[in-house]
Amino acid sequence: IEVFFIDWHPHVRAKEEPIAQIAEVEQKTEIDAEAYDSIEDLFKESAREEPTPAPAPERTRVYNTEAKGDPDGKSVIVIDDSAMIRKIVSDVVIKLGHNIIEASDGLIGIPLVKSHKPDLIILDLAMAEMGGMETLKELRSDPDFKTTPIIMLTTEASQRVIREAMTWRVNDYIVKPIGSKKLRERIAAQLDR
Repeated sequence: IEVFFIDWHPHVRAKEEPIAQIAEVEQKTEIDAEAYDSIEDLFKESAREEPTPAPAPERTRVYNTEAKGDPDGKSVIVIDDSAMIRKIVSDVVIKLGHNIIEASDGLIGIPLVKSHKPDLIILDLAMAEMGGMETLKELRSDPDFKTTPIIMLTTEASQRVIREAMTWRVNDYIVKPIGSKKLRERIAAQLDR
């Protein structure tokens, strides 16, 4: 059975060409009454079905599990909601010969930190799901990460926020934007500790 459907809205006027010229459809197969009933049942059934929800976007990317250039490379986790910043940091870390793991917020980042036990954590401050300060406090409250080096990489330059981050023992506080050369030096300094 071939079935053709034309979506026609009588209240919408065709602009330049008549509808007959826009869509020419030929129906050569005859459909018996039984076929009409089964088609109608099919539409009734599909109308009752719940729409399938779209899959949640992937917010975490893990790649370069083996360090380039250094088989004994250290591991770094960058937690930042900006894909561009994650890419910049990742490129710097890979060029230094280390492994990189990315997460877009603290909610995703904390489990990754706990499972991978990185040598360095690079953390943004303003993120939608779980902000950097909250993530920092939770990590520093965990005995396993009391001394893990943490760099705060953010656009926030407020002295109050910097003091709060220092109170929670952040090892370095970098205000964006920063050149890749300077960023490489600051990351290398923490990894060499």
